[in-house]
Amino acid sequence: MPLVRWGCREHWHTLPNDLRAWIGRAYREGFTTGAHPTPSYVRAHLIALHWIREHSEELQP
Repeated sequence: MPLVRWGCREHWHTLPNDLRAWIGRAYREGFTTGAHPTPSYVRAHLIALHWIREHSEELQP
């Protein structure tokens, strides 16, 4: 998975819109080439991972 993507398309589109917007606002170009992600991005990323884990059973076909 390229670092410029938060996750796979399926998981990205299952996240709530406000969480996707937060990830988008917190993302800064350059961290894929060595710059560090913002603290806000790291927090949004961890919350998104938790959200996916909590809702994984609901997401199964």
